[in-house]
Order: sequence, then structure tokens, then C-alpha cells
Amino acid sequence: MRRFFILAFLSALALPAGITFTGCTSNPAGDYCNGTGQGLKVTDLASLTLGPATTGISLAYGQISQSQTPVAKTCTGDSAAVRSYTYAVTNYGLIDLSPSGGLCAGTWNRNSPGDIPDYTICTPTTQYGVTYLTASAQGITSNPVPIYVHPPITSVKLVAPTQCLSQYVPSTASNPNGCFGPTSSLDVIAYQGNSALCAPLTCSICNPGCTITPSSSGQDCSNVLGTVNYASSNTSVATIDQYGTITALQPGTTSITTTISQTSSVAGYFSTCPPASISVQTITGGTSGVVSKGTPLAITTTVTDTNTFPLTGLSLTYVTTNPEDFGVSASGISASFPGSASISALCLPPTCNPAPTNYIGQFGTGLPVVSNPVQVTSPGTSSTYLVMGSSKSQSIVPIDLTNGLVGSTAKLPYIPNSMLVDQTGSNIYFGSERELMIMSFATLTIGKEDISAPGKVLAVSPDNSKLVISNTNELINNQQVTENLLYIYNTSSGIVASYSGVGYRAAFTPDNTTVYIVGNDGTPAATPTLFVYNTFNGWSTYNLTAVGGGSDLALTVPSEGAYITGTDTSARGYCPSLAAGNPPTVLSYYPQADLKSYASDHIAATQDGKHILTVANSTNRLSDLSVTIPTGTCPQNANSSSSGLVFNSTLLGQLGIGVTPATANCSAAGCMNVIASPASNLAFITYSPSSSATAGALLPYYIPSSASATMGTMGSVTLSGGATAPISGVFSPDQTLFFTGTSGDNLVHFINVNTLTETQTINPKLVDNSGNSVPVEFLGVKPRVSNQ
Repeated sequence: MRRFFILAFLSALALPAGITFTGCTSNPAGDYCNGTGQGLKVTDLASLTLGPATTGISLAYGQISQSQTPVAKTCTGDSAAVRSYTYAVTNYGLIDLSPSGGLCAGTWNRNSPGDIPDYTICTPTTQYGVTYLTASAQGITSNPVPIYVHPPITSVKLVAPTQCLSQYVPSTASNPNGCFGPTSSLDVIAYQGNSALCAPLTCSICNPGCTITPSSSGQDCSNVLGTVNYASSNTSVATIDQYGTITALQPGTTSITTTISQTSSVAGYFSTCPPASISVQTITGGTSGVVSKGTPLAITTTVTDTNTFPLTGLSLTYVTTNPEDFGVSASGISASFPGSASISALCLPPTCNPAPTNYIGQFGTGLPVVSNPVQVTSPGTSSTYLVMGSSKSQSIVPIDLTNGLVGSTAKLPYIPNSMLVDQTGSNIYFGSERELMIMSFATLTIGKEDISAPGKVLAVSPDNSKLVISNTNELINNQQVTENLLYIYNTSSGIVASYSGVGYRAAFTPDNTTVYIVGNDGTPAATPTLFVYNTFNGWSTYNLTAVGGGSDLALTVPSEGAYITGTDTSARGYCPSLAAGNPPTVLSYYPQADLKSYASDHIAATQDGKHILTVANSTNRLSDLSVTIPTGTCPQNANSSSSGLVFNSTLLGQLGIGVTPATANCSAAGCMNVIASPASNLAFITYSPSSSATAGALLPYYIPSSASATMGTMGSVTLSGGATAPISGVFSPDQTLFFTGTSGDNLVHFINVNTLTETQTINPKLVDNSGNSVPVEFLGVKPRVSNQ
């Protein structure tokens, strides 16, 4: 009976046929990777990736490391949760493992006595070879990672390259294997002590001359060490991927660091080929041109490397010898005022073609490369602001030639011993025994006084950022103190570098990075010395005793070297002299580049780069040196000594000046000076009057010959009134006038440079503190747009 009731109850619960439910459903098969309801679920671990999969691990005997944590993924690519991993290697004679994946190139300590933790001490193995590491979890095993076990390495060296690689090499029939770059594989030799542990078995195609010293094991380093990790210290020169393939980018040399067995060291150096030539031309293809204001003149720059392949993307420095009138960039030349200038493009380390100090000269890297000069003119005339001063007066007198009126006198805090106008026409710099005084040219007001930098201002950099000051006698509490210090002064922040010595004359290169200073070493012996300060390399000094001292210097064009006066007229080049070797050794950064056996006291260079003009107090003669400054790359060391660039010059001749200047006290300050026109077609000679000088003094001039092998002509302008000597001078910015301050009448005379005649005089009325009239010793000019 009981069974009957149960059956009846179940029958009542049965559903009629054809009735269905709608709403929530489930699809168990969708939780599985294959969609069939079997196998791995989408949340299960599906794969393990263990790194470093491509490069592997390199361990020396007894070294300890830690395996990487595997990347665990599900079949959908999501991260999978894994509690722990089990690690294994194929050869436990090379690598021992801790439960957490600790690697020991030998045998771990286990069950050590005392309180020594297990798996903390690795007893080195004595076998080398390769074993493979895997990690597993939940039945899934990772990819194998090679572990290279080898003896300890004491040093690693790159196989020395026999050449640089070019930035870009087109595929040609003559270069089927790309032997010049731009990519190559690096090879290393590993040493244990003095013995090679391993070395590459073959040489790279781009190192056809290399030889490999066989290792004692005869093993290729790629089999013993595994993948070597490389790094370039200068990634603008070259980059390296994880496989040791290096790519040449910009000219220069970079050090290469290798990391093997957790140890990094500099293994060698790599060079991207430097420029061999830089060619600058106007858009019409010439090396001269006319630039109109408001209409820039386009230029093109073509650079080829030492393998004769093109170079692009270089950090070239474009410079002008007249930054006030002309601006220049890679795209072209612009003019602000009428005038003349020489334009050049420079590849200057360390911004272009850099090299570590100990590798300067390697394949020509670390050396400057200079383009040909381009001569430009801007037509027309401009008016002039002229300022006048004296070392005997605190007054500065301006004149605006637009209206011809002498302006109001400006008063300086102290009597100046020097005055210079920067090439941008912004400031006037006055030196004194008490302080440096900086005056705005526009307002003739003092903007800065600096008592920390007394002395004579010898030079202003073209960008108006730096000064050279020679501090010999400083007034402290009205007591004269001898200092004999040279200062490099930043116009914004103050003194940035100093050196013991006395300076007579100085000149900055147009790129603002280097300044040449002639003087003496500041000792009682007063040894004649050339000082060179470079922003990146600091100070260099050179004894000038052998060439009879030096009271003046002039920069060459291209303006990276300097000619120096003395009993012999000599020159210093911008290319260092290199001793034989690989890499070469720098013997001198600014070696002698020229020597002529004639005396000179003052010197000027024409901006066309063709003439060095000198005058000598002892002979009253002017000398014309026809010179050609080589351009392009510096001479490279080829397993023999290199003395740097040699300036090609010929002494065209000497002419008498036709005047009798003073001869006393002419050693450093000089009794004569030669001033060359920026147009390179004229030079005037100023001088101090002799004791017998009378009114009607002569202003000598020299006109260089248009024929390169011919001496020019000498003449003179008779100065009016009571002038006894032209003691100072400056050309107007548009080169139409020459202004000269004269002794005797204490006036300023205007000379028309086209007719070589005097046109007018002005009286600046400079006086000393006693009210006595004094001559104009300092002249500064600035262009102004003419309203006429």
C-alpha cells in the first residue's frame, strides 16, 4: 500500500507534455577552452613563459642568481593564478636549484650545521657547458632557458674594429657585403687572467683584417658565455640591440659596455665615420653672394664621411664673422644691416663628432671639421652710433651720425683701462682696477658693476655671453695689489674659470667655445705664453719663448686657428698633433701650424681668409702674408705622428709705413696697430706719436692686391689741423667710413674709405678729472638704420 501512495504522488508531480520554461539557462561547455565541456577551463593555467628566453643566463663558477618568475597565462591570454612553481635543469652538475628557483653554478648547501640557512652558500662547479632551465606548475611546463656556466671572467674586450662604419651606405656592386656599415655584429674575447677563455672563431666581414688569438679551449664565446649584453655610452653615435648588432648613427666614437655574469665593464670602443668634408654653397651653387635685408639667401650644406658616403642629421654650428649684420643657420643667411662677412659651418666636438678623451683621433673622431667659407655682402649704407672714451677720463661721449650731433656725456663710476663693444651691439664693457662696468649701448647707463672682476677687458665672445679679463693690478682699500690672473667671465653669472698669467690680447672663435690669449705666465721671469681656453676641455698653455714672445694675435678664416706676433710670426692650428698608435695619443691640442722668420708686433686677418697683415715697431714696415687655411677633416693618425693642420702661406713682401711712431714702451701695449676692413680690401695703421711729432700727421693705409701672389700698395691720408698721430681707429658698420682718434688735437677724424680722404672732424671734448682735454683712445660703433 505504501508503494502505491508514493507512485501516485510522483505521478501528480509530472508535467504535462509540451509545457516549457523560459528564463535563466546554463552552458557548461562555455567554461572550457575548447567549448565542448571538456579539458582546460578558461580560468586554468594554459601556458608558462620563462625568461630570458632568447638571451639566456650567464654564470661563472660559484655565482648565484635567481630565476625569473614565469609569466602564467590562461587559454584566453589572461593572467592565471599560480601558487608555486617547480624548477628543473637538464644538468645538475652545472646548476643546482633551490625550491624557490635560486640558481647556483655549483652545489647549494643543505642541512648545514649551526644557524647557517640552507641555499645560501654555493660551492663552485668545475665544469663548463650549457644546461636548460624550466619551470612547471599544474602540469604545464615552460619553455627552456639556456644557462651558460663558465670559469670566472676577469676582462672582456671587443675585437678591435679595423675601420669605422658609415651612417648610410647605398647598395652598390662595389660594396656587395655592406662592409662599411651601417650595421655590424660585435665580437668579444673573454679572458681569465692573461689567457683567452674564448674568442670568436671567425672574423666579421666588416673587419677583414682582424686576427683572433685562439683560446686555450678553442671555444667560440657565443657557445661559452651565451648572449653578451651590450650598451653604448653615447646612443647618438650608435645603438646596440640585445643580439649585439650595432647601428651607426652620428659621427663619433662611443665606449661599449658589456655585461656578463652580472658584471659590467667597458670592453672597447666603436666609431661612426666622421665627416671628411663639409661643403657650403649658396642656392646658386657659388661660395659668395649678396644678401638683401628682408630676403634671406638660401644655402645648401653637403657632408661626406671618410668612406665618401653622405652624412645627414649632423649638429653643425653655423658661424659668421659679423653677427651684428648677418645671421646664419642651416637654411640660409639673413642680413640686418649693410656690411660684409664670412660664413662657415663647423662640426665641433662634443656636439658633433664626439669621442672620449682617450680616443680623440680614432678614425678621425673627436676632431673638428671645418667647411669652406662663403663670402657675403649686404648692399647699401647705414648710419652709425659712435661712442668715444679714454683711459684718462671717466666720461663717455656718444654721437649719432644720423643727425651729426654729439650727445650728452655719460659718466662712469671709475676711469676705465679698456673698452669693448660686443658684436651684437648690446653692451659696452669697461675694465678698471676696481671693477668691471657694463653699460647699455642703447641708453648709455650702467647696468652692472662687479668688484669681483677688476682688470682689462681683452675680448667679448660673439654671442655676448663671455669675457676675457686680465687682472694685473687691483686697487683694494686704495692699495695696489698685484694679482696676475686671467678670468673667463660669464656676463650673467660671473667668473667661471681663472688661470695665473697676464694677458695682452685675446680673441674668441665665432662658435663662442674657444678663446686664444697671448701674454706671459705672470711670474717674475714673464715667460711669453699662449693661453687657450675651451669650454669643454678647459685651459691649455704654450711657451712662446722659441718664437720671440707675442704681443698680439689674429684669428684665421675659417676662424678656428690663430696667428701670433713675435720675433718670428707663428700660427697655432685647431687640429691636435697625434702620436702613432691605435688609438692615437694627443701630443698637443693646439700645435704650431706655421712659422715665418720675420718680426711682427701687431696683426690682423682679412675676413676673406686670404691675408694676414702685420706691422713691426722696430722696422716701421707692414708685411702681407698670403695664406690658405685647409678645410675639411683634421689629419688622421696612420700609425705615424701627425702634427695637425699646416697652414699654407707665402710672404708676399714688406712695405715701409712712411711714418715715425713712438718706440718706447711698445712691447705689450704696442705703439702701432693694423686694422683691417671687414670688406677685406683695405687696412689702416694707427700708432703712438714720437717725441718729435708735429701737426699734419699721416694715417697710413694698405690696399691688398686682387692678385693672390702680388704685394699690394701702401699710401697715407694727411690728417687736418693739429693731429700729431692717429692713435685709435674703427670702421663704420657699413664699411664706408673709418674713424680715428688723434693726439695733438684730441679730435676724431672721419675718413671716406672710397676716396681715402678726410671728410670731417668732431670734438668729443673728453677731459680728465682736472678738466684737461684728452685724446680718444677707445672707439665703439653700432649700426643704425639711416633716415636719409
